[in-house]
Amino acid sequence: MRQRHVHPGEGLVPNIKAVRLGRTLARARHRAGLNVREAARKLGMKHHQRLHNMEKGRGPYDPEEIATLLGIYGTDPTVRAQIQLQVRALTQPVWWQRTMPGLPDDIGLLAEFEEQATAITEWGALILPGLTQTRAYSRAWMTTADDLAEDAVEVRLTMRARRQQRLDDGIPYTAFITEHALRASPGDPEVHVQQLNKLLDLSQRPNVRIRLIPMGTRVYRGQVGGFVLLEFGDDAEALVQLEQDSSVVWLTEDEATKPYLKARAQLESVAVDATDLIKRIRQELEEAT
Repeated sequence: MRQRHVHPGEGLVPNIKAVRLGRTLARARHRAGLNVREAARKLGMKHHQRLHNMEKGRGPYDPEEIATLLGIYGTDPTVRAQIQLQVRALTQPVWWQRTMPGLPDDIGLLAEFEEQATAITEWGALILPGLTQTRAYSRAWMTTADDLAEDAVEVRLTMRARRQQRLDDGIPYTAFITEHALRASPGDPEVHVQQLNKLLDLSQRPNVRIRLIPMGTRVYRGQVGGFVLLEFGDDAEALVQLEQDSSVVWLTEDEATKPYLKARAQLESVAVDATDLIKRIRQELEEAT
């Protein structure tokens, strides 16, 4: 029996997933050297606009049709299987909604994409990046800056601890930080010292790089707030989660994510090792207590 078409649902999660699926299909077509009209004709579509809609994340998606399309493109079988998983994921309940009720979708979506990513970069201009934070440091920020209720804090802390397990898996991770972020702490000196110690511990891992942007350095994109840049292997795919005041924005189109790839390169060009400054601030705190 032929499987019914899959339509992206409403809301942040299915929309972002559908856009990512569409971009993946477009890349496969480009690698095959076909334009939209040619690919639609080879597939037997009456109107190429439907393929265009699929590539823009609007669907609908037929798993059997996509399998045929990827065969036309000559897509690697491993990649085909990954794309079919993306199709099925459009209608499957997301795990964090079952196990962590009350968790905002943008946090759950970030965790899911981090698990799929092949490299993660975080830029923390004002506070330290989330994957580097201790539980006490995170709690202090959430209860002061965000003014969250206790149950909301707990579910966020549980998810952050799960996200940090990706660093144990050996994923390449770079955190760009500032002296302001290193010196700012919402907790007491003990919380601050524990956080600095964690940064030093993380910096010893072969897959983790803690990079300092010196004071006075001109930083362009992402100077206020911060961003998370996720990369997904050899096809140059990237996603960006951007913090803007009290909201979060997902950037999915190549035209939108390329400036952040450039920003990462700009940060890298001026960054220095953070270890000496971390040790100096830790010593200052210990001498003051």
